Amino acid sequence: MAPHALTTGPGPAPQEREREREQEQEREQEQEREREREREQEREQEQEQEREELGTFVLQRPQRTIAADDERVLSAYPMKVTARSRTALILTPDAEIGPQGRWIPGTGHRVTLSLAGPVTVQAVSAVVLDRRPLPRTPAGVAHVPSRMPDVIGDAGLLGPLRRAVAGYRPPADPDVAVLLDEEPAGIGMMRRIEAPPFTVDDDDVRTLVLMPVTERGDWVRWRLTCEVDGDAGPAVVHWDLDATGAVGDDDGVTGTAWEPRRRPQEPAPEPAGAARERAEADELHAEGRTDLAREAWRFAAEAGSGPAAYRLGASLQQEGDLDGARVWLRRAAGLRVFEAGNDLGAVEYSRGDLSEADSWFRRGMDDGDWTAAVNLAALHAARDRYAEAEELLAPARRLRVPHATETLVQVMLRQGRTDDAEHVLTEDIGEPRWSRLLRLAGFLREVRGDTARSLDIVWDAVDDPDLPSDVLSRTAEELDRLTIALTESRRMEEALWAGTVRVAARRLLPGSPGAYLAALEDRVTLANLVGDPATVKEAAAELAEFRAA
Repeated sequence: MAPHALTTGPGPAPQEREREREQEQEREQEQEREREREREQEREQEQEQEREELGTFVLQRPQRTIAADDERVLSAYPMKVTARSRTALILTPDAEIGPQGRWIPGTGHRVTLSLAGPVTVQAVSAVVLDRRPLPRTPAGVAHVPSRMPDVIGDAGLLGPLRRAVAGYRPPADPDVAVLLDEEPAGIGMMRRIEAPPFTVDDDDVRTLVLMPVTERGDWVRWRLTCEVDGDAGPAVVHWDLDATGAVGDDDGVTGTAWEPRRRPQEPAPEPAGAARERAEADELHAEGRTDLAREAWRFAAEAGSGPAAYRLGASLQQEGDLDGARVWLRRAAGLRVFEAGNDLGAVEYSRGDLSEADSWFRRGMDDGDWTAAVNLAALHAARDRYAEAEELLAPARRLRVPHATETLVQVMLRQGRTDDAEHVLTEDIGEPRWSRLLRLAGFLREVRGDTARSLDIVWDAVDDPDLPSDVLSRTAEELDRLTIALTESRRMEEALWAGTVRVAARRLLPGSPGAYLAALEDRVTLANLVGDPATVKEAAAELAEFRAA
């Protein structure tokens, strides 16, 4: 076989030349996109530098009333629009802005429309009137703090800060988002409310909480319009408002959805040796060697490990050593461990220092810890500040934060609002059906004293195919205890129904044949005591079938 020869070909085929041209175009397009990304980063850095150079003020008037375009309509149909913001840009007075300057609330603020009946609301809409660049040098950023800062550099700020913190209110849970970046601007429902047209009855007041949202850092001028009808005939009212995405009340706000801020600080880095000690302590704890784990956590914490300080503090808190827990949780908070604020609030609450507990829960909430928000709501309720508690719990429930629903129920029961509490437990907020049913069943039994209705609902929960086996097992154990308690109380018909539901639960737990047999035997006995021949026959047949198997 002859060796391969090196030859010179006629050149690339036309198809290859076309592919090369396409590849060259793709490279040029990618280079242009990369240059555009670099230009965008430079613009963002310039904007960030400008914001850092702005003065920072305490926002003395977080809520402002917005004037309507035709006040005469308001005499026939009482309506009011207010805007409330935690963060706003303050624009310096000039020929364009005007002699009073301008307050531009940040994205995510709240606009509340209040209407007094009798009136029929036909439509509520929003439209963007104008977008313009912000002035090159706004006066600064105004902010409403939720708690006093650790350090106050200017003694003149002490009074304004105290007044602002005392007047701080968490933002109301929004009903709708006003999507200012859409073309045209849209209104998106954020929770289940009655959409227009709807009627506000005489002597009634209806409120609609809107949240304007924009991601763009310019100045948006927009108009809220409400179309109404009633005794005075149809009417249209406009309110002109402002917003900007250059600052915001909630980090992470987008044009299509809203989630409360959850951006914890990065924890302080662990020294390498401390991290190893902490990992060894974690292993000791997993093995059940708690005392040795605490000593290792202590050593690691003293070497600079924030997670070790947190674990040690949490362990001491569980043991009831509140003073020791306080020391180590404070160290963890100082090392920016996200969860420490909420735990410190719980420790201070247990120690009886409600003011300090309030401060730590707020700090945890400001970092986005919704467990801290639920605990702060419970603290508000303990101080009879029920409206503030419910404002915190409404978004927490929507996010399905653990214990938010139970806490809201307790807040309502403290006010004697038993019907409202039951209604809360029937609402579908996206949690599993069995979870909602079991919570409602417990309420009916413990609060209403309605055991029969409670057992009906437990029966439905047990029949839910999505009910986890561990929850089913706990439910069966509760039914064991309830059947015995009702029998001892001579409430035999209720005991028989509890025993029937108990058998249904035990039937679905194949790993407990002894408990299932006991439930079957008890049901036969109860049916005989009640004198229910049909149930006696049914229960005896199931018992015989089980024994035969």
